[in-house]
Amino acid sequence: MKNSWLKSNIIGIIFVSILGTLSHFIYEWSGSNKIIGFFTPVNESTWEHMKLLFFPMLFYCMITWFSKPKINKLSYQTKNNSRKQYRKESGIVPGTILIPILFYTYSGILGFHLAWIDISIFFISVIFAFMLRCHNIPIKIYQRIILFILILLLGIGFCFFTYYPPALGIFQIP
Repeated sequence: MKNSWLKSNIIGIIFVSILGTLSHFIYEWSGSNKIIGFFTPVNESTWEHMKLLFFPMLFYCMITWFSKPKINKLSYQTKNNSRKQYRKESGIVPGTILIPILFYTYSGILGFHLAWIDISIFFISVIFAFMLRCHNIPIKIYQRIILFILILLLGIGFCFFTYYPPALGIFQIP
């Protein structure tokens, strides 16, 4: 079971990294299709770049949810004979939030930003998101509900704020 879990995470890192990288260009390739813009960056703002991780990882979780349910809910016996379950969606929100944290931290320190660091931040965030899944942090039912609500709110926020961004720095092109 653990080998299939590790294999799923490695495949996930590769899948999300490739799809996220391609997502950066899909909106332009689609001729600025508004529906495509809900799921891919429409400009160079930090908010839009958070979509590079969020939607590909959500998509990957959905694919593995339906294709391999036993990998999705890793369950095993502990020493005291209780069963613990873990959710692979647990890395989506922290991984997505890590993007602006790292971007604003390093660009605030340097006073400018560099494209190669921005790209590295995406890959670091993807690896971080999948590492959270590998650490098998137990999730209780109320935590699953909170996680679901956060994912839902973030997804709705991406769709809404793509075309109606507030006048905040994260929504502006740096």
